[in-house]
Amino acid sequence: KLNVDGSSLRNPGHSSEGGILWDHSSHMIAAFAMFYGHCTSLEAKARALLEGLLTCSKHGCSQALVEMHSKVLLDVIQMKATCAWHINHIVCQIWSVTRTGQFHILHGFRQVNAVADALARLANTN
Repeated sequence: KLNVDGSSLRNPGHSSEGGILWDHSSHMIAAFAMFYGHCTSLEAKARALLEGLLTCSKHGCSQALVEMHSKVLLDVIQMKATCAWHINHIVCQIWSVTRTGQFHILHGFRQVNAVADALARLANTN
């Protein structure tokens, strides 16, 4: 299971990402947090999803349940909505990575992503 979140203080503003990859027994495999600088909240969430999927690949995980709480990004990934041109390259990379495995991306409420949210906020405290 992969939980990801992006954080933006103001929109746009100082932005960061966080995520955590779990095994089937709920043991942590990997966690990440990164500060980006200035971008929109949707871009931060898209970058977090991409980094999470790449983390899965780095750890040999080709299938995962992915939870994030951005319904807007989920709609973009599922081609139910369009995104701003400046994040289209990130979305295309997400599509490319998801084709290499079996990733089921779901909307989860903020409580489900509490650890990923905390990691993203921690990375944004510079």
